Amino acid sequence: MQARSILIALLALGPLTAQSVTTSLSAATNIVCSVSGFVLAGDVVPAGPLPTTGNCSATLSSIGTGVATTSWELIETPTGSMTRMRNLLSVAPNVNFTARARPQEFLLEYSSPIPAGARLEISQQLAIGPYTLAPYAQVDLGNDGNLDIFNLSQSGPITVPVTSLGSTPFAVRIILHSEHSGPGWSDLEVTARLVPDVPIDVSKTATSCLNEAGFTVAPTFTNSGVLVTSTFLPSVTVFGFGLNPLLLPPATTGPCLLLPTPDVLVLMTPGQPFSVALPAAVRPIVFHAQLAVVTPQAILTSDAYQIVAW
Repeated sequence: MQARSILIALLALGPLTAQSVTTSLSAATNIVCSVSGFVLAGDVVPAGPLPTTGNCSATLSSIGTGVATTSWELIETPTGSMTRMRNLLSVAPNVNFTARARPQEFLLEYSSPIPAGARLEISQQLAIGPYTLAPYAQVDLGNDGNLDIFNLSQSGPITVPVTSLGSTPFAVRIILHSEHSGPGWSDLEVTARLVPDVPIDVSKTATSCLNEAGFTVAPTFTNSGVLVTSTFLPSVTVFGFGLNPLLLPPATTGPCLLLPTPDVLVLMTPGQPFSVALPAAVRPIVFHAQLAVVTPQAILTSDAYQIVAW
């Protein structure tokens, strides 16, 4: 009961600031894209800090076209950091061009002003055409010059615990290699996700009757809690310490089930996440969260989630 009372008080205080980590993305060496044939077409992005999105691209045309492109994208939220790096090569049939995007060396550095628990998940997607040399990706954990993964496609997705994430950056160098001569194509994409590694489990317990997803509950990095977000207006998040399934009047989207006991109700504002702190004083604890969206016709419900913190 004491833990429940503390959590109710925390919810009543309103949203807290969820501390996210910082991701620095840079090119360890020049990013070079080229297509060579009767002439050379090329593009260079200098080594150094990179914007959150960008690319280098080279195109050469005669009776057909050759293209070599490297692109990247960095997305940061309080519940994670995702970096996508992609090499795309294409040479048209009957064209004797050579397309290159190698080696493209990306340096990712993660840091947090407050000690945080995290894990790094690195995976790749690869598609190639016939008679095309397969591209590959390599990983240097710690950026110490020693390759830990020589070919990511052979090792499969990897997960790296980052137990001491803090003000000293945790560095990872990811290298993409793509090259082929003559007709063909290849598409190599590597994704690096840094996510919280905290003693909180969030699982779905009921399915939404809304036509679209717009309610999420996810662990945050450093304030030992969860971040609740909604894209719907008007809407209320129902927090409950138990389950009291309530079948709401039918809506055009189908039956709607409100699952949690209505212990605490929080009015949500689209685009303004609500951070729920879960300090040691309230653990272990189990509670539930679900969004109720008010429409002129009915009350609709989102997916429902169970949150377990220990």
